[in-house]
Amino acid sequence: MKYTSIIFLSQFEALQIKPRPDTVMISLIVPEIPVSFMPGFRDVLQLAMHDISEERINVSIGAIPDEADHPLSYEYEDTLYIWPDMHHARSILAFLEKHECDASHIIVHCTQGKSRSSAVAKFASKKYHLSLLNTDPAYFDMVAMTDTSRANPRLLRLLDNANKKELA
Repeated sequence: MKYTSIIFLSQFEALQIKPRPDTVMISLIVPEIPVSFMPGFRDVLQLAMHDISEERINVSIGAIPDEADHPLSYEYEDTLYIWPDMHHARSILAFLEKHECDASHIIVHCTQGKSRSSAVAKFASKKYHLSLLNTDPAYFDMVAMTDTSRANPRLLRLLDNANKKELA
């Protein structure tokens, strides 16, 4: 098997999906709200991070480090955020590569299905030459997104950098 499709959607939609053994799920949750899925997926990777980027708080890239020995947290407007970091990017990349030959479908979700999941889907669609159109009959009823214009720029940059380092 090789990946044939990728869809990204909201957490609500992801929780409605009937698990399939040829499908892997990447679940990008906010740290405060754990999510669990019914068993039956090939595998599920769950990572906790907020939807935050340098562009969102108007600081230059590099002002927030890409990597730390612990979850990278940063306070902004009296809220403590867990930032996407290289640990997250490497975990996503390793998960995708682990299942490249034993799964056909990738489903990615975040809270709204617009930013973090969009970044992962955009990266994976480019890496594996997949369309972002929801063409799998088993998932026709899902409100899968195709617009990646709101992809989290930090997470997308980290994924691209992690991939380049692995290819080097």
